[in-house]
Amino acid sequence: MSILLMVQAMNCKVSNPARKSVLLKLVDNANDGICFPSYQQSH
Repeated sequence: MSILLMVQAMNCKVSNPARKSVLLKLVDNANDGICFPSYQQSH
């Protein structure tokens, strides 16, 4: 997990809470600019 990306995602204004959750999940799977979420994990 990239702490820098997590902070940026938390500060990002997203109108839809579900989209914010998806963004945070993608960031949780990210590693400083590269994101590798599996299809099964993103559900």
